Formats: sequence, structure tokens, C-alpha cells
Amino acid sequence: MLNYSKETADTFFPYIQYYRNHLLGERGFPPYTRSDFDYARSSGQGLFVGGPEEVADKIMLLINHLNIDRFIIQMPLATMPHDIVKEAISVYATKVIPLVKEKIEAGTI
Repeated sequence: MLNYSKETADTFFPYIQYYRNHLLGERGFPPYTRSDFDYARSSGQGLFVGGPEEVADKIMLLINHLNIDRFIIQMPLATMPHDIVKEAISVYATKVIPLVKEKIEAGTI
């Protein structure tokens, strides 16, 4: 399920929206919409939600622009079920990281 951009976005959006609207809304933040979410996960933005290739490309963008050699990502958010978090970690470990390593080795930084 988390191998494809649309399915991943559709899975993660309700939990991120809940966090933003209920927890941050209490602090005066405006309502969080799907268009806010889609913009935040677009290229050059800070939300790493998408298919493995998209996430790997965003990491490569950071490597290229910031010359980083380490990357830490936080997976769980608000009420996200544990099985979704486990699947996201698995996809990250088995698909995203190998893609990033391939891109680095190929010199596509």
C-alpha cells in the first residue's frame, strides 16, 4: 500500500490533518486542508510522504543542496495505527534507503 504516491498520501493525510487541526488548532493554527498537505509533500518542501522514488528524490535534493551525509525521519504521528507505522518503516528501510544508495553510487547527486 505505501509503495505508491497516491495511496500513501491518502493513508497519511487523515492522521496529519487530525494532528494539525485538533492539536495545533488549539494553538491558533488555521485548518489544515488536503491542498496544504499536497503542497507540503511536493518537491522542495518538508513533508516526506509519497512513493519510495519520490521520498528518495527528496532526500537526494537535501543531499545535493545541503551537503548532508545523514538523514533522520520521524514516522509516527498523532493517532496513526502501529501497523501503518511498521509498514512505513519497512518501505523506508527496504526501498527508499536502497534507492538513495543507488543514486549516490551512480553519482546522480
